[in-house]
Amino acid sequence: MTLSKTGISRFVWVGSVVFLTVLTISFVAVFNLLVDKVTQNQLEPLIKQISIQSKNMSVGDLTEQTEALSWLDAVPYIKQAVVFGKNAETLFYYKKPNQEVTHNYANQWRQTFTKKNHYSDSEVLHTLQPINGTHENVESIYLEVDKRLLQKPFHSIWLGGYAGLVIFFLAILATVWFFMRRYVLPVRRFVDAVLETKQAQRLGCEQSLQDIERTIVDLQSDNQNWVKHSKQLDLKLKQQTDETLEITNRLTAQYENEKNTKLALINLSGRGLKALVHKMINDVEFLKVHITESQVHEKASQLNDSVHELLDVIERLQIYSKLNDNQLPVELQQTDLYRLLHSVLESNQAKASQNEHTLTLSFQCDVREAILDPYKLRQILNNLIDNAIRFSSPGNIELSLVESTNETKPFLTFSVSDPGPIIDTVEQQRIFEPFQQASNNEQAMTVGLGLGLAISSQLISLMLGDYGLEATKKGNRFWFTLPIEVISRSTVLPEEKPSSLKTSAEKALKTILVVEDNEVNQSVALNMLEKLDCKVDLASGGKEALDACRVSEYDMILMDYHMPMMSGIEVTQQIREGLKLTVPIIALTADDDEQVKSDFYAAGANDILIKPVNFNKLVDLLTRFLGDTKEKLPESTTFDHAKGSTPILNMRVVDDIRAMAGESGQQMVEQIFQVYMEHTPSLIHAIKQAYKNQNAEQLFKSAHALKSSSLNIGASAVAELAKQIEMLARQNNLDQIGGYIDKLDTHYVELTSFLDEQWRGI
Repeated sequence: MTLSKTGISRFVWVGSVVFLTVLTISFVAVFNLLVDKVTQNQLEPLIKQISIQSKNMSVGDLTEQTEALSWLDAVPYIKQAVVFGKNAETLFYYKKPNQEVTHNYANQWRQTFTKKNHYSDSEVLHTLQPINGTHENVESIYLEVDKRLLQKPFHSIWLGGYAGLVIFFLAILATVWFFMRRYVLPVRRFVDAVLETKQAQRLGCEQSLQDIERTIVDLQSDNQNWVKHSKQLDLKLKQQTDETLEITNRLTAQYENEKNTKLALINLSGRGLKALVHKMINDVEFLKVHITESQVHEKASQLNDSVHELLDVIERLQIYSKLNDNQLPVELQQTDLYRLLHSVLESNQAKASQNEHTLTLSFQCDVREAILDPYKLRQILNNLIDNAIRFSSPGNIELSLVESTNETKPFLTFSVSDPGPIIDTVEQQRIFEPFQQASNNEQAMTVGLGLGLAISSQLISLMLGDYGLEATKKGNRFWFTLPIEVISRSTVLPEEKPSSLKTSAEKALKTILVVEDNEVNQSVALNMLEKLDCKVDLASGGKEALDACRVSEYDMILMDYHMPMMSGIEVTQQIREGLKLTVPIIALTADDDEQVKSDFYAAGANDILIKPVNFNKLVDLLTRFLGDTKEKLPESTTFDHAKGSTPILNMRVVDDIRAMAGESGQQMVEQIFQVYMEHTPSLIHAIKQAYKNQNAEQLFKSAHALKSSSLNIGASAVAELAKQIEMLARQNNLDQIGGYIDKLDTHYVELTSFLDEQWRGI
């Protein structure tokens, strides 16, 4: 029988535990015997001393007798002591403070210890010592001792001895363990290793044969797997090679297509821009040699149209670029469909009338409000209607709307039908591609880039819609669908369906928004526009104008340049880019400055009027942008800048206002001058205060406001002085302004005196 290393370790540990247990029990037993013996030896001298103290005492007052043992307070381990007489009566007794002692308790111990003179419990050591000899009164003495205090010195001795024995035993155990590990176990391991080697040699031969057989089988299996894997790799490599070639061919084709597209873009853009620039050059050359005012106005209007066509070409190129770069996100919002479609037709009415077209709206659904992107929808419809106006024969162009429903949600179908010529099937396949135009349309070959339908198709796809083109008996029908979320429905519409837009003579009042902070200029513009049968809303600043555009639809906006908080250029930019409105915007400014004009055009203004506003020029703008033909003033009363000395009051301007108003002309003149006289003193005071405070910015603003209102009512002398002050304030040259301010008071007094003579009511 052999013992393993684990078995030997277990045997050693178990033996050690048993030995320590026996050692502990034995040591405790011997210790208790020794302690009791030593304790008894210690108590005997104490008992003798008590006996001596009580030898000659007679039985008397127990309290006095007890005082004889009070010296026991110096012995800390004594809890109580009782001296018994011959007849077992208590002669004396002693107790520790707060310790209860009873005679019966002591007598009980006296009877118990007749044979045994001491007894220990867990806390107390009881001793009853009989007194033999010559003592006359004392028979025995009983002591009750605090065992812990009495034996405390022996505990340290016991713990030290016990610890020494345990350490000695552990040292022996460690020595045995070291000897076994150093000498016995290595020999045992050597013997076991020799036996295991012989066993392994016997089994190794058998195992080697089995391993060789398994290796041969594994090699055969690996060979088969390798052949199979090799075939799979060849097949996969061939597939990847084919895919790589296909991708390479596709990228090459895409590169060639993009290259051709860029070339087409350059070619068509160059051709379109070149045609527009040539038109502008021709108009400019015409202006050089023709100087009659009517011809100048006509060519200037044509030149302005060419500029806007040029801006439209650039804008389409920018939109197409943004679409290809995914920079036009869909902006969904609640939209009034009928109002939007009617607005689109209104904005295209003037152009349609010029090309002998009529526009009609067929609203064949009860959806009034829906969630979609109104800005992109307006752009798509404008592109389709603009193409129909430019490239189709004179006739009716119909915009229609119907509702349909598929399995998931409702959608709307928009269509624009034109009178032809019909686009054949081959052309229909490519007409929605970029830079493509119908070859059977001679006008298309000279006007436009071929981007309108391409932009529209991409916008429709961006809004998850579909589109197409089909030939009808009369012409072509361009259609597209858009998914929507219906907000409200109504069968009551402002007009019957299908509705036809009225001609310019039948149309309702045009609504014009005048953005102007100067009340005099507001009054002049209001009277002019009301004379032209327009409905006018007034806004005194940029924020008020933007709020008005959000809640109302306007046919035209007249935009002042200098306003508090926001300039007219900033407001125009917000209307175009923020509100996405295409309403015509006419800039009003008293600054005949090319940079101001350029900034207004860049912000999105359609044209510019220089103050004072000329009535006939305003009529031209209404005719060109709204198709609203009005009667002009006779040429004899048309405003012309006075030459030579500057008059106090330019009567030509006053006559123009009077002629414009007709029978109520004098009343209108007086009304406008009344407003001027009410506000001019405060402007002059503001100029003086700004000059006193050397505030160039405020001086510029006040002088500009005075100049603008003075020009509009013909106060030429005051306007000229205000212009000089404005110019010097802009240059921050305040030293030379004092003289002009003094003259300003003089000219204003002369103006008021002149007006008092003319109209006593002012």
